Amino acid sequence: MNKIEWIFFDLDGTLVNNLPALYRAYLDFLIDYGIKGNKREFEKLNGPSLTEIIDTLKQTYDLKESHNKLFEKYEFKIQSAYEKSKPRKQSTQILKSLKNEGYKTALVTSSSKKLALILIRKFNWTGFFQLYVFGNEIRYSKPHPEIYRLCLQKAKAPKKQTIVVEDSKNGFESARKAGLDCILIDTKKGLSNLLGIVKSYEK
Repeated sequence: MNKIEWIFFDLDGTLVNNLPALYRAYLDFLIDYGIKGNKREFEKLNGPSLTEIIDTLKQTYDLKESHNKLFEKYEFKIQSAYEKSKPRKQSTQILKSLKNEGYKTALVTSSSKKLALILIRKFNWTGFFQLYVFGNEIRYSKPHPEIYRLCLQKAKAPKKQTIVVEDSKNGFESARKAGLDCILIDTKKGLSNLLGIVKSYEK
């Protein structure tokens, strides 16, 4: 029997049902420059850090303002979206159940520490995670595997005893490239039966 020891959770779209709010933030940001965003582009930006998102949008649309100014404007819109966000219905209960079952959990997010902690504190999740990896700690964001490799290093976790929970293609690819099994959640069903799925890896 292969006992799972660690579960690495993505944040946006996985534990928190905030992708619609983040999509609106993306659209609002581009509208300020007379640009109409689209779902396809937004989905590609689900995974990279805010710095990389700004680099991509600045280059794609030839935005004239400085990177720092663009970053500040987008960060403000994301912060507003975060403050209105709600967790998935099952998130808190799942985190409690995993803790009670003896699993260790890590939060692995492309969001900055400043933004991610808005949600962690808002939902009273600080007692659930043994460690964190934030987007500002890495050079390359998802789908690059750096973020999950760093989490493995921090946790000193064996790959075969670690599972990742993600909602996006970029996140899934990042985990798999790091040599980890990954549960890609159905965003409509959320985290229902996650504990059962984790235990199925132990058989």
